[in-house]
Amino acid sequence: MTLFQTMARINTCKNVETCGVLTGKLEKNELIITHMILPKQNGTSDSCSTMNERRNF
Repeated sequence: MTLFQTMARINTCKNVETCGVLTGKLEKNELIITHMILPKQNGTSDSCSTMNERRNF
């Protein structure tokens, strides 16, 4: 979460939403985030649209 907040800070300071997908695992009733995906995106103060988020790996 801290990394996401750091990466979103510029947008947050400009009152622009940031979209991201956080994934992880549940261990002992605690969600452990293991991956973060931040696709290309456009945001406003109350919305966020991603672009080309689908990739084949």
